[in-house]
Amino acid sequence: MQRRKFDPRNPKYIRGIYNYCDAWCKKCPFTSRCLTYDMEKGNDLVLLEVDLDAREAVLADIEDQGFMEDTEASHIEDKYGFSPAIKSEEFEQYPSAIAASEYADQAGEWLRGWYTRVEAKALMDGTLHDYTSESVPDAVQTIGWYHLQIYVKIMRALRGQQEAMEFGTLKNMPNDSDGSAKVALIGIDNSLEAITRLAKEDPADKHELLLLSRQLKHLKTEVEATFPNARAFVRPGFDNTLN
Repeated sequence: MQRRKFDPRNPKYIRGIYNYCDAWCKKCPFTSRCLTYDMEKGNDLVLLEVDLDAREAVLADIEDQGFMEDTEASHIEDKYGFSPAIKSEEFEQYPSAIAASEYADQAGEWLRGWYTRVEAKALMDGTLHDYTSESVPDAVQTIGWYHLQIYVKIMRALRGQQEAMEFGTLKNMPNDSDGSAKVALIGIDNSLEAITRLAKEDPADKHELLLLSRQLKHLKTEVEATFPNARAFVRPGFDNTLN
């Protein structure tokens, strides 16, 4: 079978749109204009958004490898929706990194508890629960999709910020770190909205959800303080007018 070829110069593609997205292609209105999406379409290495254990396993495997070449890191981010975590004690001690790591742990624990409760109910009802995108509430999917990604986007932003201070940036070019931080902030915003919805729909889980909300609000404050220009960053395709 002949491998398809893709021309990045094709005007249908929005240049760089894949650099600052959340990799949730199912919800993206620009897949028809994304080079990465066309290249990866149908590739079974793209993880399902509800496959939390698989996402965490991939992330752990990536972290074990430490630093990677930029090209390899970009390839991983395109496939899995997150880039390798930066192994640096300096970055890990930033308040935003600490807050993001703590949130990822707590949200992961909540998600595992949610799935355990669903499985227990299915067992009691004598049914087999099939985890598909359609069977998992959108708000739960949202929390699951972003809880790890927020951390790695913040780590990428911190690294980019450090590199910009050491080596400078191109004239009249926005800081890549602000773009990564903006994606993290969007993940935080979407997660907060999802948590608020769930807390109203499931009062029994309200206390734990409010704790997650409090963590996210603290994290949001830290990220906005560290990257004050992130909200103003213009992401290709998403934040500017297209022809």
